[in-house]
Amino acid sequence: MAEHRITQLEETLAHLTREMEDMSSVIQAQEKEIKHLRTHVDLLLTQAAASDQSGSATFADTPPPHY
Repeated sequence: MAEHRITQLEETLAHLTREMEDMSSVIQAQEKEIKHLRTHVDLLLTQAAASDQSGSATFADTPPPHY
């Protein structure tokens, strides 16, 4: 009976180890994507600030093309 319990614990441990490795890979991919998106957001904010300083019309000031 004790041997069966040990086998179950080993199987559970192996499963949890695999799940942890999978989640770690997902987290690494998400971190990479977040860094990429932050770079784009920073670029867009810089462009928006430059556009505001140059006095050009903002999106809110221009009517949609169908008007």
